[in-house]
Amino acid sequence: KQVAGVVYYFGHGKSADDLRSYREAEKRYLDFLAQREKTKGIEVKVSQSTVAQAAEGYLQFLHNRVEIVKDLTPSSWCRSKQAVNLFVSHFGAEKKMNAVCELDLDGFRNATLTRGKQSSPADTISPATARNFLAIVKHFIEWCYKRFLMERLPRNLREFASLTLPPPKVKTFSVDELKTLWSEAQPRTRLFIALALNCGFGQSDISALLSKEWNRNTDIITHPRAKTGVAGQYRLWPVTAALLREHARPVNSPEDLIFVGEKGLPLVHSKLVDGKLKKTDAIRSAFTRLQNVTGINGHRGFYTLRKTAATEIERINPIVTEMFLAHSERGMKKHYARPHWEALDAAVAEMARQLGINDWETKKIEPQCALPDQKQAA
Repeated sequence: KQVAGVVYYFGHGKSADDLRSYREAEKRYLDFLAQREKTKGIEVKVSQSTVAQAAEGYLQFLHNRVEIVKDLTPSSWCRSKQAVNLFVSHFGAEKKMNAVCELDLDGFRNATLTRGKQSSPADTISPATARNFLAIVKHFIEWCYKRFLMERLPRNLREFASLTLPPPKVKTFSVDELKTLWSEAQPRTRLFIALALNCGFGQSDISALLSKEWNRNTDIITHPRAKTGVAGQYRLWPVTAALLREHARPVNSPEDLIFVGEKGLPLVHSKLVDGKLKKTDAIRSAFTRLQNVTGINGHRGFYTLRKTAATEIERINPIVTEMFLAHSERGMKKHYARPHWEALDAAVAEMARQLGINDWETKKIEPQCALPDQKQAA
């Protein structure tokens, strides 16, 4: 059989009347054609793809990473959807993706940055969110180019997402506020607060804590952060260890989570339902209830505890702050030097001494002075 100028031979018929051999050869040939069709590359003409079609393909690609590959979180998918939809609405669904040029990108970038200065709160995005959106769109354009939906990359794409952000304003809790939160908290919420201060854990870190990561003999937790993959090592304070022994659930395997919700799900979990993010965060909910009781808020959530602890560590020994936060080590040092965990242990122990946290469990602590919210209420 001749296919695209190449002759293929199937079967070994003995004669023109050998019908059985012919049918077998025919079947092998049809199987060959089917396999050839499966492996044939898909040809897409760049002039035919619209911005909306390219966006739909990109979001489907990311959705597969969430549901199948599982290397992307539902929250990240939703952020990408916001950014790409903003891109589509700016240019219009029918614009050809291949027609997007350097001036178009400049216009979109300026429009995105201007959204941070809108008078309407509903239309306002922070500079950090604007930069995040631009980075997502940059990745989207690169994705289109690699799949032949664009003939070339715009020349200004490299600096497209570059943006100098204003210095961050780190919000923290005062010692008196911490004492008040602790004294009014339910025992399990106290444990979450202790883990946040002792280990710098956020909600996701606590939710993902495995039984094997807690050495019950030494009361040391070794836990890799989901965001960086860097493992931090933390020696627990006596109060943290006592609360953990009280509230950790019985486990059957080292791979079991230490904490789960009523339905056996992680305390923090999310999923996509009909393209919408459904997220449950039991730790944040418990801390929000505590803030409602104490009146201590000021746009400071549970993650502020991690910032508060990091600020204290920075004041005690700034050399170990990055270790405490489990940030990625830049440079070659990580390949040659073992982290000095003893220095971190000393700084964390000193933080406990200055906060007096190991004494908080034994009695109800009254703040030494009225908090700002309490003064306003008075």
